[in-house]
Amino acid sequence: MKKNRSLQHNQSGDTIVEVLLSIVIVSAILGAAFITMNKGLNSTRASQERSEALKYAESQLEYLRVLRVSSPTAFSAIDNSGVCLEQAAGAVSVVAAPCAYGVIPGGYRLTVSEDAAIPDLYNVRAEWDGVGGTGQQQLDLKYRLQL
Repeated sequence: MKKNRSLQHNQSGDTIVEVLLSIVIVSAILGAAFITMNKGLNSTRASQERSEALKYAESQLEYLRVLRVSSPTAFSAIDNSGVCLEQAAGAVSVVAAPCAYGVIPGGYRLTVSEDAAIPDLYNVRAEWDGVGGTGQQQLDLKYRLQL
């Protein structure tokens, strides 16, 4: 019998301290991986938002070019106070600014205005609330119409 008892005392195993230490190390590694992935996802989303805002701003520039040719009277309503351009039934019209596009909460708010100092220079501004609490974002495009 004495022989069996000595075998039990000589067996080695992990102590509670070793187990807790390994849990802490694994938790730290998983936490760092989560933070890295979250930053990457937020960066990707911010890039997607900016690309979408650019798409809407470029559409306002295209509407501006069409409006100048198709309706000079409506085109003259664009001033430095800001308007929005919309297309309905194949025609571009001037509406009160800002107009909202997109599926994000609050949408992309777009404004078209003429520069007061430089003739035929127009500014298109897109503003939106960044997803994930990144705050107010904006994009400005300037475009000079050729005569």
